[in-house]
Amino acid sequence: MLFGRSREKNREKIEKKIAQIEKRITEAACMAHAQRKIHDVRVRHPTANTTEALNRIGELYAIVSGIRGSPAEERLAVRKKNRAIQLL
Repeated sequence: MLFGRSREKNREKIEKKIAQIEKRITEAACMAHAQRKIHDVRVRHPTANTTEALNRIGELYAIVSGIRGSPAEERLAVRKKNRAIQLL
């Protein structure tokens, strides 16, 4: 049983460490995947919400397309200017 308790303590320490790390992690979702899932829902059950969500994602894609290949400073300025676009 000595090894069992030691293993349990180690597991608890590891779980606590993972919990601390997870608090600092921010999920970054891929817009292409989000768009595809929203589109799939819209095809089956069209609603004003799904249409609006796809329109807003389209606006973001248009901004990104317009600044592609531009210098980093210019891309940042355009993103700051257009950050008021709300997704959902």
